[in-house]
Amino acid sequence: MFLKISLIVSLALPGAALHAQDNKSKSVFDARCDKEVRDYLNALEFIRNAAGPQISSRVAASYVDEKVVRDTQIKQGSCTAAQLIRDKTATSHG
Repeated sequence: MFLKISLIVSLALPGAALHAQDNKSKSVFDARCDKEVRDYLNALEFIRNAAGPQISSRVAASYVDEKVVRDTQIKQGSCTAAQLIRDKTATSHG
């Protein structure tokens, strides 16, 4: 009986361990996206505060607008917002 239970548990655990690992990987990925979006928004705020609104507007015109990033983050998640930032940055520099 004990052997049967051990066999069932050992067969069930790899799937549970993989599921837990997937959730951990997803949360690490989400945390990276959150950081990327936060860093981007902080950089735009720094430019606005340091250089003034006129220069800030010219710089921001080359990148994704703060409001668009925030709206995307709220509606579609941080990783979608981070991808939007990366896509626009690649387009403006490429």
